[in-house]
Amino acid sequence: GGEVADPGRVYLPVGSACTLSGLVLGVALARRLGLPAFRASEFELVGVPIHHLFAAAERTLRLHTAAPFSAVPLTVGHTVREGAAALAQLGGPDVTAEALAVLESEVRFVTRPDLVGLYGAHSAVSKAAAAEFDAGARVADGAGEAA
Repeated sequence: GGEVADPGRVYLPVGSACTLSGLVLGVALARRLGLPAFRASEFELVGVPIHHLFAAAERTLRLHTAAPFSAVPLTVGHTVREGAAALAQLGGPDVTAEALAVLESEVRFVTRPDLVGLYGAHSAVSKAAAAEFDAGARVADGAGEAA
């Protein structure tokens, strides 16, 4: 194992979709290389779109994963395919099939309108969560000391 426990779930915001796409490729590559990571039985990547229109498109059309959108830049499907092709072109393993399998079965999008809100602004839910975090957050360095 590594220095931290194998995660069961990773949450992240989705704007350009590049970070989520990179994580999908990283999970596929780590598994291909036999690394002891991303092996939890219920592992998933959970993306929360930061733009209300992209959230609505994902909710109604599956913008990031449906085949008709695989050629649309700034979608996870497109970026995963392009990233896997670039990796293979540079001499790395072709993990396209594995990455698309991760995308299909281990990526979930949270697109609730009450959570996403308008672009650039908090929704009521995210504003309350931010306030709760600010009120009780503790930031520590690697030794556990307050930073």
